[in-house]
Amino acid sequence: MIDSHSKIERMAGIAGTILRYYGVSKDDVLIIINVNGINPITIDSAMEAKTLGAHVIAITSPAFANNVPPNIKARHPSNKNLHELADIVVDVQVPAGDAILKIKGLDQMVGASSSYAILFDANLAFIKAARLLVEKGMQPPIWTSANIKGGDEANKKYLKKYLPLVHHLYPMF
Repeated sequence: MIDSHSKIERMAGIAGTILRYYGVSKDDVLIIINVNGINPITIDSAMEAKTLGAHVIAITSPAFANNVPPNIKARHPSNKNLHELADIVVDVQVPAGDAILKIKGLDQMVGASSSYAILFDANLAFIKAARLLVEKGMQPPIWTSANIKGGDEANKKYLKKYLPLVHHLYPMF
């Protein structure tokens, strides 16, 4: 049985609907994070973003993608890789298969490195972007922890501005 995550990442043809739902358009920047960079939803997202005139930043591992053979079930039918389609590539240096440790007596390697590498590199990119914006005299919209004094109040302006764009911010209760 395939879990729903695997089903979604392997669905071709739905990325356009999703990107239009979120209002992706000309000159927007879409950051696509996928360690292997081969799955249909990932490749369709990059191609559709380019069609819409958006810029694509990929946080991925070209070494992983380049070591996945063509025409396997998990790959996009085009056999393209995310790093080939992006305007900017942040290479997270994750090896094919993701696991990095060998345990004596165990055939399968363990220790997935992708979560750490992607989160670390994505945060470095966000920090760098914030620094560059401040150096240009701009104030980047930085979400404040709601778990500190004044956090909820500080975020109200962002909720008002970004709620129409980030549907996941809608309050449930």
